[in-house]
Amino acid sequence: HLNAIASLTLTSVPSKLVCRDKETNELMDFLEDGINSGGSTSSLYMCGMPGLGKTATFLYVIDKLKETYDFEFIFINCMKLSKPTDIYSILAETMLEKSASRPATACKNLQNYFTRKGKKPPYVILVDELDALLNKKQDIVYNLYNWTSMKNSGLIVVGIANTMDLPQKFQAKISSRHGHKQIIFPPYRREELQAILKRRLEDTELFTEDAVKFACGKVASY
Repeated sequence: HLNAIASLTLTSVPSKLVCRDKETNELMDFLEDGINSGGSTSSLYMCGMPGLGKTATFLYVIDKLKETYDFEFIFINCMKLSKPTDIYSILAETMLEKSASRPATACKNLQNYFTRKGKKPPYVILVDELDALLNKKQDIVYNLYNWTSMKNSGLIVVGIANTMDLPQKFQAKISSRHGHKQIIFPPYRREELQAILKRRLEDTELFTEDAVKFACGKVASY
């Protein structure tokens, strides 16, 4: 029972991802290009309704890239931040190996780091629930995207949110940095849901095949 529960959680990353080949390949190409180029120079936006495998796909690709490339990975869920500007403190503490500081100070230190000449080690940053960073000025998202555009930044930023029209809400200064790279995750079909559950539950015999088909049919009909 515990194995089945663990396998079905949204944060579980299977050893082989099924039914997301197109999205996996697009994400793999984007991250590989960024790592090889010393930074992505633009950012990527992943969108789709909850439960469609956005985060799981990303973590799966990260695991595969780690087998070949040397880079650091930072995963930030913005819904867990006390306030949006805390993202600066997290990034500065991780990337600059500085103890946690006030967000304003951390932002300044990061700006100095990215404007400094010289090649920097690659960092892949996943910003989940990106829309939680959108304040009135939109300066937090702008800074993240602007830093990727700096020469030899080593920075690769991927944002995830559930809304497909979020980039349309960006101010012009952000859109010019964003680059309009987007991966849309469509809803799963019934057959795809069955394949996913079969893969995740292959080491258990907790559910009958008919039960899995029934559940997938109900979910796919919504």
